[in-house]
Amino acid sequence: MLQQFRINLKSNLLIYKYYANFKNRFMNGHYSLAKTGIDLCIEAYPSSANTYLQSLLEEVNKDLTTAHHTHSVANMKMALVNDIPLVVIIRKPLDAITSRLVRFPNTNTNFALLEYYSFYSYVLNNINNLVIINFSELINSPLGVIERVNPRLSQNKQIDISKIDIERIVENTKKKIIEGENDNEKLALPSEKRELEKDHIKSVLEQNEILIDCDKIYNEILKNMYKK
Repeated sequence: MLQQFRINLKSNLLIYKYYANFKNRFMNGHYSLAKTGIDLCIEAYPSSANTYLQSLLEEVNKDLTTAHHTHSVANMKMALVNDIPLVVIIRKPLDAITSRLVRFPNTNTNFALLEYYSFYSYVLNNINNLVIINFSELINSPLGVIERVNPRLSQNKQIDISKIDIERIVENTKKKIIEGENDNEKLALPSEKRELEKDHIKSVLEQNEILIDCDKIYNEILKNMYKK
């Protein structure tokens, strides 16, 4: 019951907007909403390289303003309502949910699964209005991702692709992420300790029927994504 309430909260545009603004104003919150005037909204399920893509694009263009990291359907809705370009990263559910549970071990497993399903159900229903970035594409071909996002930006914020030194950009991006995270346990980069913890969590997830629904959504998005 509480799990579904939390998911509904993060899906309701009006309620989430007031909730996030209240937290930002009175409780030192850090909700980055897709308000008018923002150049780009970047969203993803937790542990899907949201930080990496945000930092990568801002490293390429220091003037770029982004809404990011709410991991909510509501912020995606806000971006579309405000006509802000929306980029969504998708990662294989077993990998994304496992990484999340390793980084944030207090997260309820069923909630993590249900939230993945809810988040990407909305993405699938609005797939023609946003840019989908496959996690593996982002990791293996960051320049290709920049080339795909670039045309969605306003003309004065578009990047001259020919001038990008992608190796330097990637190196600076990773350095920025490491320096910005004080808690090494929550660092969004792979570590040996984290890899050792994943096998057990994966075995638990693979026995959960909700994962089957998450896989269906993931595969359907990929199928529609590559039709474009």
